[in-house]
Amino acid sequence: MARKDYVKSSAPKRRNSKKAPPRQTPWIAIGVFGVFALAFIYVLVQLNNRPDEPAPKVQEKPQAQPKEQPKTQAPPKATQAPASQPKETLPQKPKEEWRYVETLKNKEVEVEVPVRPKSNTPYQMQCGSFRNYDQAETQKAKLAFVGLESQVRKTGDWYRVVLGPYEGKRAAQNEQHRAEKAGFPNCAIWPWR
Repeated sequence: MARKDYVKSSAPKRRNSKKAPPRQTPWIAIGVFGVFALAFIYVLVQLNNRPDEPAPKVQEKPQAQPKEQPKTQAPPKATQAPASQPKETLPQKPKEEWRYVETLKNKEVEVEVPVRPKSNTPYQMQCGSFRNYDQAETQKAKLAFVGLESQVRKTGDWYRVVLGPYEGKRAAQNEQHRAEKAGFPNCAIWPWR
């Protein structure tokens, strides 16, 4: 009789026989949104109905009217404006005088520029460091083809390819840019030792 392998068989998968309940409509959220929308519309209507500027009050002089008026005469129309009322005019706008324009024309700002002390430190540029003297000489020859004069120095077990000395860091940086354009991107600038 063959033995049954219980390790390989997996437990039967149970399926959820209950269906998920359908989502209910979010009536509370719809109600809150509706209230905010109505409040916004109300504010807009109130802003449109508000007059921009209050109308100036015009006082009319009471005219002497006869106490008795005949009934056949029509009442005066409200749309006609009396011609005797003087129009109110605004006073002339005063001319603006800007004083700062004249002040700025005559103003002179003095700025003290600190004088940098000139550095007397010479700089060198190292474009390689090799364990083998032949590799250092090859690097020196490649730099010579570009037009950069270099030296090979032995420090301990290493042979360094060095350019310089340069009077200032700016001169060393100019040579470094020249070397980068020629294909030597790893040249480093150091103070001369």
